[in-house]
Amino acid sequence: MKARVITLLFGLLAALVVAPGAQASPDARPVFQMPFGCTEIWRAYTHTGHTFPQAQIDMGQPPSQGKAVIASYAGRVTGSGIYNDGVSFVLIDHGGGWSTRYLHMQRGSLIAAGTTVARGTRVGLVGDVGSPGAFHLHYEQRLNDRPVPILWNNSAIGYVNYPNFLTYQSRNC
Repeated sequence: MKARVITLLFGLLAALVVAPGAQASPDARPVFQMPFGCTEIWRAYTHTGHTFPQAQIDMGQPPSQGKAVIASYAGRVTGSGIYNDGVSFVLIDHGGGWSTRYLHMQRGSLIAAGTTVARGTRVGLVGDVGSPGAFHLHYEQRLNDRPVPILWNNSAIGYVNYPNFLTYQSRNC
């Protein structure tokens, strides 16, 4: 009986372990990376004007204008364009209810809706669309269309209000 229980437990554990390159269960949180190139260092901050200040961040790196924004995880672009309030956006669906949202990128740089992207694919260029003169990227990780606290490489980030900031180095290599 004891051997059978141990065998059953090892079987369950093996079913939970996902081999490198394999797909995790649909409900598993993707291992998101920063939306910038390998080793780039960016300043991150939130502010009280965010609807979810503990789940939405803005990122800048003087000078930020025109820097490449890349997919933080593989998926399919389900939205790309300009909202009614003038803010540019790209939405990427990662499956299992998970998505990422990228705002304020340059109009002509936005990746097209319907495009399938790998992690690291360029989705746009940092701009100030919807926030004139404030070149930055607004970034969100979303579960069922609601922002959730951000994890990069399975590590939680900190949130401080602008003008304070925290710095992060991308491991999106």
